[in-house]
Amino acid sequence: LEVMAGTMNVGAAANNNHNDIEYVSGGAPEVSVSGGTLNVNGQIRRSTNIATGNLTYRQSGGDVYIYGKNRDTDQIKRALLEVLNSGSFNMSGGDLRLAQGVASGATTNTFGELYLNPASSSVTGGTIHTGTSTTGAATGYFNLYLGCPVWNLTVNGETNAKTAVLKTFSPTINGSLVIGTDGASSATTFNTSSIDVNIGGDLIIYSSAASNFIYIYGVKTQKTTFTGYN
Repeated sequence: LEVMAGTMNVGAAANNNHNDIEYVSGGAPEVSVSGGTLNVNGQIRRSTNIATGNLTYRQSGGDVYIYGKNRDTDQIKRALLEVLNSGSFNMSGGDLRLAQGVASGATTNTFGELYLNPASSSVTGGTIHTGTSTTGAATGYFNLYLGCPVWNLTVNGETNAKTAVLKTFSPTINGSLVIGTDGASSATTFNTSSIDVNIGGDLIIYSSAASNFIYIYGVKTQKTTFTGYN
């Protein structure tokens, strides 16, 4: 699947239907976006019945919106975007937005909302956004498995507060980490879950949350390292 310009909709935006891009376990499935807009009502994921599946994801420009609408009990066990196994994650530009997360304390979302643990990756730009202005108040938690580097990571603060929660992997954010949205007043937070974090650029905070609830480090031994990469 390649989007170079214009708009491609997987599912009608007005509908609350779960329309997915489901990639197969064999062959060489690829999603490539260099311009325009790709809207996916559901997820970009493997089958819910098997663990295999190897996606190559490439984004050098444009906008990708993954809405995660109306996930059922099986679909919620898959992330909104999954790139793992022998797959490859490549991002040099553009914006990737995850619209609907889960409620606080949800445990059925086995692979969270973003699962990146591919065999190879190349990341030199672009921004991943957890949440948008359309994220519901009850679906504002985004669990992130960042097993490969990302560039910029933004926890959106428009309309309702969002919380990004790290899982398992110590992330490398080669660009900047932004918590909240300039001009918005929501109490958006970033929870490290006591996992060490590497940031190559800036830590930018717009959140209205109390200072000890904006960047939640967990245990005192948690380390946040500014690497100066960017």
